[in-house]
Amino acid sequence: MKKYIKNILTDNVLWIFTAITLIFFGTLYKMEFAVDTYATLSFTMKEFINQFASSGRFLLVLVGIIFKILNFNNKTIYILSYLMAIMCMVISLYKLYSIIKEDIGSKFLKILIPILIVLNAFSLELFLFIEKGIMLFGVTMCIFAGGEIKKWLESKNKKYLILSGIFMLLANFSYQGVVGIFVAISIIYILKYSKNIKEFVINNICVALSYGIPAIIDYLLIKICYISSRINGEIILSESLKKIYKSSKDMILNTYIMLPKYLFAILIVAICFIIIYEILSKKENTKGKVIDILKISYIIGAVLFASIAPQIMQNTESIWFVARSTYSYASLFGILVLYLFMNFKNIKNKNKNLVIILSLVLLIVQFGRFNEIETSRYKTNEMDYEITNKIVSKIQEYENQTGNKITNIALYEDKSMSYAYNGVFTTGDTNIKAYAKDWCIIYILKYYAGMDLIETSQDSEIVEKFNNQDWKVFDDNQLIFSGNTMHLCKY
Repeated sequence: MKKYIKNILTDNVLWIFTAITLIFFGTLYKMEFAVDTYATLSFTMKEFINQFASSGRFLLVLVGIIFKILNFNNKTIYILSYLMAIMCMVISLYKLYSIIKEDIGSKFLKILIPILIVLNAFSLELFLFIEKGIMLFGVTMCIFAGGEIKKWLESKNKKYLILSGIFMLLANFSYQGVVGIFVAISIIYILKYSKNIKEFVINNICVALSYGIPAIIDYLLIKICYISSRINGEIILSESLKKIYKSSKDMILNTYIMLPKYLFAILIVAICFIIIYEILSKKENTKGKVIDILKISYIIGAVLFASIAPQIMQNTESIWFVARSTYSYASLFGILVLYLFMNFKNIKNKNKNLVIILSLVLLIVQFGRFNEIETSRYKTNEMDYEITNKIVSKIQEYENQTGNKITNIALYEDKSMSYAYNGVFTTGDTNIKAYAKDWCIIYILKYYAGMDLIETSQDSEIVEKFNNQDWKVFDDNQLIFSGNTMHLCKY
C-alpha cells in the first residue's frame, strides 16, 4: 500500500491535475457565500438535520453533526470544505485518468479527457456552496463506481458490481445532482465490452441497477423519514414533462450561460461530425457503419437521461434545472472525445488536431467565464455585507432612540425588483442578492448581527408607500420602523 501511494504521489500527472484545479478554483480559497450559506451556517442542529436529511443528503448531515459537536467556527468549516473539494476534484481527475489510460494512446489526451469530463463547464457551481466538499466527494464516488463497472465488464466478477453500488450509494447520500456522471463514463465501457445485442442489453441492465438501486434506497429513506420533503409534493405528470422539456432545451442551447449561448451545442455537433467522418472512412460494411452511428445517439441519449433523471423524482413545483443539478450533461463533449480516441486508433492528424483545438477553446472560454462568475460572487457578497451593516446600524439607532426592541420583520418589493446587483454576472440562482429572497434576509441578519427576527405580515399603508418606488441602490427610505417591527422593501 505504501508503495502504491508513493507511486501516485510521485506521478507528475497528479500534480498537473492539482495545478489545473487550483487555476480554475484557487480564487475561492477566501470565504464566499451563496444565499443558502447564510441559512446553513445559522441553522440549529435540528434545522440542519431536517434541511439536508429531507433531501437525502445523509453524508452531509453526518459531517455537519460532527462539525457542530466539535464547535468549529464558520471560517474553519469553509476552509475544511474547500480543501476537501479541491482534493476530491484532483482525486476524481486522477482516478478517471487511471481508468482510461490503457484505452488512449496519447499522454496529452490521457490528461486532457478527464479535465473535459470532470472539470466541466457546470463543475463551478459545485464549488459555490458551503457543502462543496461533500458535493465533490459525490463526484469522486461516481468516478470510483465507474472504475468498478469497467472491472466488472472485463471480468464479470460480481464483487465489482457490489462495490459500484456501494460507491453510488455514498454518491447519492452526498449530492444526487452529480450521479449522472457515473452513467456517462459507464456507457463508454458498455459499448467497448458488449460483443453482441444480448451482452449489450445485460450490461445496460446491470449498470442501470448500479445507478438505480442506490437512488431508490435514498428516495425511500427520505419518504420514510420525511413526509414533507420536496419529493413528497404533488406530481402533475403533464406539467412536470413540460417543465423538464423547456428546461432541458435551455440547458442544451444556453448551458445556463455558464458558457456563451450555443457554444456547447456547436461543439457537440462538431465532435459528432468528426466521429461520423471517421466511421464513414472505415473500410467496413454499411450495416457496421450504421450501428456505429447509432452508438453516438445512444451516448447522447444516455447522458441526457442521466442528467435529468433526478428531476423526474421531484414534485412538479420543485423541479429546478441549474448547472449543479445537471452536472453530467456538461461532460458530454469530453465523453464523445473519449469515445472517439478509444475506438478510432488511426484518426487523421487534421481531425485529431481539430479536436484538441476545440477542446482547448472550450477550456479557455470556460476559464474566462469561471473567473467572471467567481469575481462577481465576491462583489455580491461585499454589497450584501454593506447593506446588512446599514440596516443593522439603522436598527440600533431606532432601538436607542425609542427603547423598542426589533423582533419582527415585514418584507415588501418595489415595482421593479431585481435579483442581482448592477454589473454582477448571474445565472440561475448563482450570484443573486441575499436581499432578493425573503428567507435569506432573515438569515443574513442572523449570521452577521445575531438577530433572530420573525417574519410578519405586511402593513397595507406601508405597501402603498413602497409600491410605486423604483430603487436602483439601497436607500434609507426602504426602511420603516413601527413598534417592534422593521418594514423592509426589496429592490
